[in-house]
Amino acid sequence: MASVVEVWNLALSHIGAQAEIASETENSNEAAAARLSYPAARDLTLRAFPWNFAKKVGALADMGTPFDSWGFRYRYPTDCMFARYIVNGAGRNQPPIPFEIAWDEADGRVILSDESGASLAYTAQVTSVGAWEDQFIDALSWLLASRLAYAITRSAKIRTETLQIYQQTIRAAWASGLNEGEPDVALDAASIRARV
Repeated sequence: MASVVEVWNLALSHIGAQAEIASETENSNEAAAARLSYPAARDLTLRAFPWNFAKKVGALADMGTPFDSWGFRYRYPTDCMFARYIVNGAGRNQPPIPFEIAWDEADGRVILSDESGASLAYTAQVTSVGAWEDQFIDALSWLLASRLAYAITRSAKIRTETLQIYQQTIRAAWASGLNEGEPDVALDAASIRARV
C-alpha cells in the first residue's frame, strides 16, 4: 500500500530529482513544494476520470425554494468532486435525468433537478491513499510531477513533458474503463432493434 510520501517521491522521480522526502512534515524545498501542490493535484485527478474507488451514491438533501424553473433544489454533497448523474428510481435503461449545478448566494453550490427525492452518483473526495487504484496513483504522480517540475528543476520542458504523460495516463484510464464492466444499453436502442 502506497503512502502520501511515496506518491510525492514517485512524482519527484518523474522529474529526475535526486532528493527524497522522508516525511510529510519535513523541512525541505521538495516537501514544501509537494505539500503546496498535492491537494489540488489529487482533486484534479479525481475529477479527470470516473474512478471506481471514488464512486459514491447518496440521497440529496432537499433545500426547498427551487429557482430557474427547476422543480427541486438540493444541497451539493460536501465530499463531491464531480457530480456524475441523478440515480433514476425507475431502474436501469431509463433516460438520464437532467440536472444542473448552480451557485446560491446563501447556500453555496446546489443541484437543481425536476426529480423528487433525488439521489446523486458522484465522485467523492477520497483522501485515503489505501483506497486508490494503481492507475490513479500513476496519474496523480505525473500531474504532481508537472506541478513540482519548475519549482524543483526550473525546467519548463520537464513540466510540459510530465503534463503530457499525465494526459496520456488519463486517456489510458478511459480506454481501460471502456473494457471493464457491461455498458448500460437501452433495450430499444437502434443497434439492438436492427438485429431483431
